[in-house]
Amino acid sequence: MLSSDAVNILELVAPPDNHVFHAGIWLSHDVDWRAVTDLLAPALTGVITAGRRQILETRAAVATDDPGLVVFHPGDRFTGGPVLPWAGERKVSGRRLHAKAALLQYRSIRGAVRTRVLVGSGNLTRAGLASNLEVLTWDEIQRGSRAFLGVDLLREIKRLAQELEPDSRTKEVLTALTGGLKTASPTGELMSSLTRQGRLVPERKHKDPAARAVYVVSPGFAGDNDRQAAAALASWCGPDTHVHLYTGFTGSKKRAGAATEGLVLSRGLVDGLRRTGAAVTVHAIPEQDEDGATRRLHAKAVAVESANGRAHLWSGSANCTGPGLLGKNRELMVHQVTTADRVRKLLESLEAVEYRGELTAPPPTQRADKVKPSPQVTVTFVIGSGNRVDGPTWTGTMIASADTPVRGVKVFYNGREVPMGEPVELEISPDRGSVEVRVGESTRIVQIEVHRPPAEEEFWQNLTPEKKIDRPDAELERLLDDLDRAGRGVATKTGTDTSGTARPSPVDGGFVIPLTQRLVLLARHRAALARWPREEVEKILDRYIDNRTETERKQGDGQEEIDAARSTVLAIHAAYRPEAETRSTKSQDPLLTELTAAVPAFDDALRSADDD
Repeated sequence: MLSSDAVNILELVAPPDNHVFHAGIWLSHDVDWRAVTDLLAPALTGVITAGRRQILETRAAVATDDPGLVVFHPGDRFTGGPVLPWAGERKVSGRRLHAKAALLQYRSIRGAVRTRVLVGSGNLTRAGLASNLEVLTWDEIQRGSRAFLGVDLLREIKRLAQELEPDSRTKEVLTALTGGLKTASPTGELMSSLTRQGRLVPERKHKDPAARAVYVVSPGFAGDNDRQAAAALASWCGPDTHVHLYTGFTGSKKRAGAATEGLVLSRGLVDGLRRTGAAVTVHAIPEQDEDGATRRLHAKAVAVESANGRAHLWSGSANCTGPGLLGKNRELMVHQVTTADRVRKLLESLEAVEYRGELTAPPPTQRADKVKPSPQVTVTFVIGSGNRVDGPTWTGTMIASADTPVRGVKVFYNGREVPMGEPVELEISPDRGSVEVRVGESTRIVQIEVHRPPAEEEFWQNLTPEKKIDRPDAELERLLDDLDRAGRGVATKTGTDTSGTARPSPVDGGFVIPLTQRLVLLARHRAALARWPREEVEKILDRYIDNRTETERKQGDGQEEIDAARSTVLAIHAAYRPEAETRSTKSQDPLLTELTAAVPAFDDALRSADDD
């Protein structure tokens, strides 16, 4: 859950085999809609292409009559992005929404339902989805009556939705999620201040002794004079308590150990904890590795260790600040009972060093604890007939409306005012899917709800013929093209690493895909590959598995790794094409023989799961 490796949320939200994304709700403080369309949405729907083709296929990946996705956020930390017809966003005013969580439902063609729940610290931003050090608790349920964290979260989301004006998408999503969890029960492990202010870390009971140790992992967001966070933890502290504060250091482990640069942390927090009589040690988590790559600490967790070796662990969205731990913000934390040894092992994996230098005051925050109420503005755009889904622009009708009549509300699309309540004929760019809403001196961004032409039910799927996927290896070829555009190389401390196991790095809107991930994609597409004879599969492997440069091939760099990957794919292929077995490499390796034999049984198990 919490380790030195960044949580890969994108892998966790990918649809299970033989399932597609159906409905979901996501809570986030910061929302970058372009990160939603570029990273989250393709992962949710299993789209693996890159470049312009990616957004086209992502828009078509969810059926028009499926509920889709709704994102709740506070509104003042929202950045707009491209059109995504099956996703919408809702502003939550009042106490600041700081929770980060998701409840996602997937369905198979045969009607099997799977639900995943995620509660953590990562925002819907590129950093939150792909690079920060975050904390995450997740679970999945297919059927049965066991306790499931998603039931706790769904209950809280329903209460939150009651504070908002009703809308059809949110209602459909909640109905679908409820239907998929009819037989599941709550866990009681979710600490929530979503709809009612309350502590995220409860006070110690009077009959219980003070903790032997308290561990806190949090960015240094508390104000320098903030004593509220210390007050929230004070009941667990005493003269025999040792408090360990872990926070991010914007440098390497070596620099953190030297302690010549200031560590950003509230002195009010440290002083407040010491006033309880507890000893306080500060630990710096290096946010820069030896190669200079930066990974920001954004995880939030509190653990309390008792004398008997047991520990209570709370992890989620609440920073070690007054508004966070006291639940003045809308927060979510998951409570777990574990062992002190496990907590210490998790902390050791952070590779933190004890910090003995001076503390630097955190910058003053300008963020209000509450978001002022404002009208819920909805902007819809109906695409006119004759437009192409993959065209550079769409013509149609836009109309802006508000849930309550308010004077002074102005809506602008690309600099042009859209009068409230009046249909306007205009041209929009699919890449610019948001409007600017001005109410007095305040401005916020709202995504446009874009609808297909009324008479064209298959509009989103109606890509031009030359861009359709008409061969099973087309997706793989497009990924190879992306690898070529990326140039393969990834900068390292010693030069340029061009091996197949190079660390992924965003380049030109795509990614350098490690060999292991390419192998996983080929395994996922095994049924499609089975349609082709061995000779064609070998050609695909030449193009897709081996992306080395000519120099690397001549020198034999990575040849053993490439050969192993090729043999693995051919062994999988042989399970579907028995005539290829005599030429396959499986006879040379007992493990490959076992793999070929296991594939049919694995497929049967998946089909059996769909029948449940």
